[in-house]
Amino acid sequence: MTEANQDLALTKLERLVLDKLLAGDHPVLTGLRDQLARSSIIKREFSGKGFFTEFRLPPGAGPVPSLRPRIRFGDVVAELRGVEGGAGFLLFVDDGYLVTLEGYVFMGSWPDQPEIESLRYDPEPRDLSALE
Repeated sequence: MTEANQDLALTKLERLVLDKLLAGDHPVLTGLRDQLARSSIIKREFSGKGFFTEFRLPPGAGPVPSLRPRIRFGDVVAELRGVEGGAGFLLFVDDGYLVTLEGYVFMGSWPDQPEIESLRYDPEPRDLSALE
């Protein structure tokens, strides 16, 4: 199922996960927070095991300061009410620009109304080397 609507907003789960993923003083995280604040959601697609939320940035948005052309970053895991094994999240950044947030369950199916019981980093402490 795909939601394609120019007026899509971040869900509570997406907001909480992105706040945790993008927390910190690393220049890439700072740049991604700025991009997120200026972005809009162009599509949210559910796969049965999770979701993909795609972002659009306004013209003139600058890239984050990274030498990597592609960043795949996801060190946040969640315990979701009624979901055995929890969920993980992955942020896709291409050519310095925020592209997609993916959420997925480790076992079973993505719930219709996901409720976060807890969020944590895995591993702890954080390893931000994927951002360099």
